[in-house]
Amino acid sequence: MIRLYGLAISNYYNMVKLALFEKGFEFQEVPTPPGQDADYLAKSPMGKMPCLEVREGFLSETDAILEFLEEVNPEIPLFPETAFERARVRQIMYMAEKYVDDPVRPVIRSFWDNSSLDEHQLADIRDGLARGIAALGRVARFDPWIAGEEFTAADIVAYYALQLAASVADTRFEWDIYDELPGLRGWRDAVADRYFVQRVDEEQARALESFMKNHTDHGRSS
Repeated sequence: MIRLYGLAISNYYNMVKLALFEKGFEFQEVPTPPGQDADYLAKSPMGKMPCLEVREGFLSETDAILEFLEEVNPEIPLFPETAFERARVRQIMYMAEKYVDDPVRPVIRSFWDNSSLDEHQLADIRDGLARGIAALGRVARFDPWIAGEEFTAADIVAYYALQLAASVADTRFEWDIYDELPGLRGWRDAVADRYFVQRVDEEQARALESFMKNHTDHGRSS
């Protein structure tokens, strides 16, 4: 039995979870927060989520897991056939992670540790995100999917990277990032309409609601 370790509030966890669903794997979710205890570090060397347990052992790092799932079950592909098109999918995945998700991480960290960001830091975050979205627009096709005619791992990674970034942009900057690129909102809606995406998103929403309630209650009791 495949086991997926992590929490449904994590966009990277949901990237792997969606890929497992799309590719038809049976798996068990093991709710596990990131951490530095020895037991979890033996599974995920940096203590991050997600982590995947299969017969051969444990895998961490989302892109490595997605590549592994593709090799194990190529019959339901999430990567194109040709070397160049596969590289383009990986390029979009990398750009979504590094240039869309990464810039907003300081905001997420400030929430976790109850710290604040000054105006200059927030300006840098907005500028970095704007440049990342613009760069993504230079390689995205939206024809109808982000890398072309087929739904791929690039759609999965970009969808959840942009979802997190959009939440931060709306909350901190009153900025709807889906207006930044022609075709971006329509693509987002098309991905969101997929059956397994709806399932993952519904479970994520419930997990976030529970997390926020617990976080608020903990703050009141501290």
